[in-house]
Amino acid sequence: IGRASWMEGVITKPIAPGRASVKVPGVGEIEVATEIPTGTAVRLCIRPEHITIRRGGNNDHAGNAIQARVNNVLYLGSSVQVSLSGPGDTRLLVDVVGSEDAPVGVGDIVTIVFDPKDVSILRRTS
Repeated sequence: IGRASWMEGVITKPIAPGRASVKVPGVGEIEVATEIPTGTAVRLCIRPEHITIRRGGNNDHAGNAIQARVNNVLYLGSSVQVSLSGPGDTRLLVDVVGSEDAPVGVGDIVTIVFDPKDVSILRRTS
């Protein structure tokens, strides 16, 4: 699977055909694209290239939003890898491509956003 951000939760309710809400402890409700039944325990996986960083409390978007603190910024040539801490023990990883400057600095509070269709869902077995 490679590098990714992982969260665990339970499917709480359908939102629309092919869409459901997952309650993630400490984070809240995350919208996902799935037909998995309500009450199912799941793991959510979001690839770092599918997450966008917004500075401050900018929530002007469609999709999911989580506030997080920047822990580390690593320059990788044509991209920048940003490690963040979200609510609770949530660890997040974002790749920012095509930027010579870091989009954020260590300690910054940002909002990360991602589309429900970019969340991979695995049923938890235990």
